[in-house]
Amino acid sequence: MQHILDYIMEYGADTYRDRPFNEVDFLALSQFAYLKLKDLIPKMGGSGRGIPIRELACHPGSFRLVQENWFGRENWRLLQLMAESERYGNILVGNYAECYQNKYEIQFQALTFWWRPDRICVCFRGTDESVAGWKEDFNLAVFPRTSGQEMARTYLRLIAKHYPGKLYVAGHSKGGNLALYAAANAAQSVQERILRVYDYDGPDGGLDPAAYQRVREKVRKYVPQQSFIGMLLDQGVSYRTVQSSGFGLMQHNPYLWWIKRGRLALCRRRTLASRMLVGSCNRWIDSMNRTHRSGTIESIFDIIRYPGKENLYHLGDNWKVSIYLIFAALFEKRQSRKCSNRARPLTASGRSNPRHRRSGCH
Repeated sequence: MQHILDYIMEYGADTYRDRPFNEVDFLALSQFAYLKLKDLIPKMGGSGRGIPIRELACHPGSFRLVQENWFGRENWRLLQLMAESERYGNILVGNYAECYQNKYEIQFQALTFWWRPDRICVCFRGTDESVAGWKEDFNLAVFPRTSGQEMARTYLRLIAKHYPGKLYVAGHSKGGNLALYAAANAAQSVQERILRVYDYDGPDGGLDPAAYQRVREKVRKYVPQQSFIGMLLDQGVSYRTVQSSGFGLMQHNPYLWWIKRGRLALCRRRTLASRMLVGSCNRWIDSMNRTHRSGTIESIFDIIRYPGKENLYHLGDNWKVSIYLIFAALFEKRQSRKCSNRARPLTASGRSNPRHRRSGCH
């Protein structure tokens, strides 16, 4: 069996005419979207349809594409292999759109691929290394929809308005959630032009089940055997299970997904550990009201931000100090909670009131 880079090396000489694009190709494009493409490809609404991947790889500033980028080595190899291949080298990339606002917890990136005049793939980037991006993911458990989801819907509408032909919509992780949300909430005229929606291990948060039913037959969601992220906030989206050489959360990494005979290698079901862990987490989330969820998320991110980092990529710059500060924050919160418990009102006998004990923090 192979991984995605092996697939590109084996089938890179085959054009889309020789071998039609399948779920592996759109997974490659979804991973391509993680590159730092700002200022290197045409922006949304700008002049020109885009630049070929082959030309992008030769750009003098191409080294910036993988700076401060998780899986930077693999992403750089992905870019080089795609650029050198007949299959991907002439694909045009453009219509770059970005919105990053740390204050409002928004991290959004989208781009468009063309490989023939009547075939377009709208691709949404997953979560980057910013704390704002991760906080936005957690907000899926709090709000009916996020700003990023509405931006994705608007982006798809504008692309469909300006470019004729059939559409594919794709993304990995949060990008998969944005792809599914945008397609499910698009106008009927746009939905009729969509051939496939590829959701690679994206959570279901913010998805209206009724809206999903309108595109259900066109959705292809893939999750690894030990999926955690892609099964959170489950809304009943059908999925297919992929074999992976990773372990635990590392199965979320597409570079570790197995490919067999040019297609994603599927298996019957997720592991028991995945089903039990995700089931427990989803039940825990469902048991909390909106205020409790929001407070829990704020506490988590207060700890993450405690070392003064707004980019999780830099957490490893001095990991010993960072880990120490995180544990110090946890200890501080624990101590303040204990002090709060000690301050319970006393009864006439001098014992703490049991009613207050039951209503304390859990």
